[in-house]
Amino acid sequence: MKKLVLIAVPLLLVLGGAAFLMLKPGPPPPDEKALAKEPAAVYTIPSPFVVNLADRDARRFAKVGLALEVSALSASLLEEGPKEEPVHVDIESELRDIVIGVLQTQTAAQLPTAAGRERVRKAILMRVNAETELKITNVFFTELAVQ
Repeated sequence: MKKLVLIAVPLLLVLGGAAFLMLKPGPPPPDEKALAKEPAAVYTIPSPFVVNLADRDARRFAKVGLALEVSALSASLLEEGPKEEPVHVDIESELRDIVIGVLQTQTAAQLPTAAGRERVRKAILMRVNAETELKITNVFFTELAVQ
């Protein structure tokens, strides 16, 4: 009887501990809405955009440099190269297409104004978040010239 107790009690303790560890709930999943709003890194698009503007009376163009503030939800999509090279993203061609499309809807009178820049900022933000896997929280103008 003593042998049975000496074997059964430790065995029950080990089995109970193993069952507890297996049934214990894991950490809660990350809150994707919060991560989508939390900035993680800034991705500067390497070369500026040179686009024709929507002016009908004259050929006007703009040269625009942009940086995108990437959310914590999408930080894993950024690829860091060697220290002397900037961060890069595999979907840069998609991003460039979206930005060009948005910029070409503006006129030379609209784009340089604060309201025009804000309209472009919001349009790029909405389209990038809706059309790509990259989620951004802000758009920064690093360069702007209209001619």
